[in-house]
Amino acid sequence: MTLDAAKPYLYAAVAAALFGAGWAVNGWRLGTAVANLNAQHSKTVADAATAAGKQLVQITADRDALAKRLFRIDENATAQRLKDQNEINTLRGRVAAGAVGLRVAATCPAVNAAPTGATQGSSVDSGAAPVLTAAAGQDYFALRQNIIDGETKLTACQRSLGAFSGQPGPTP
Repeated sequence: MTLDAAKPYLYAAVAAALFGAGWAVNGWRLGTAVANLNAQHSKTVADAATAAGKQLVQITADRDALAKRLFRIDENATAQRLKDQNEINTLRGRVAAGAVGLRVAATCPAVNAAPTGATQGSSVDSGAAPVLTAAAGQDYFALRQNIIDGETKLTACQRSLGAFSGQPGPTP
């Protein structure tokens, strides 16, 4: 085969070699770009994971602090409720034993007009302070206990909500 006849094959071989070399160089260039993108993506994912981890640690610490505050609120409310209940039970026992009387803050007014047939100077006012009956006294203690329980629970709830919202609750 002559050189003129081999030229097209030679051109084709050179063109194929150049195309292959270009393909390889372009592959190396694109491979480097993909590797750089993968490295950037890995760094971004690592940074996001680190930030999420820090945020999780902070949220956990905040949750634990809130749980401690709520526990202290509940503990204080329970202690106050028991103290008030003991005070009422002590008073109830003293009243039942007759050591003290459960007095009403009222006085009976004297009757000015005498009933028909009665003497003019008679009066129902004995001058003594009125005292509740035993049954009324027990009702009083039950009502007082319910009021104290309700106030204690309401105050504890308000303090708990304040702990959640960051606002101070009512002071005792």
